[in-house]
Amino acid sequence: MLLSGDGTPAFCRTTYALQLSFAEFVVAARDYPIVFASGGSAAGEGYVPVIVLGSPPASTCS
Repeated sequence: MLLSGDGTPAFCRTTYALQLSFAEFVVAARDYPIVFASGGSAAGEGYVPVIVLGSPPASTCS
């Protein structure tokens, strides 16, 4: 599917990270940083790998 004009779908404009499967690590690591984010607030959920696509406007890294 080819996108026309400005091209980026609306939902992609506010997506800053995507969950990653083990099989995608090598390919994703070529272009994106991989981080491990908390899987949730329940005990024992651990961490999930995600690729970082950007950061929200006006966010800080402090």
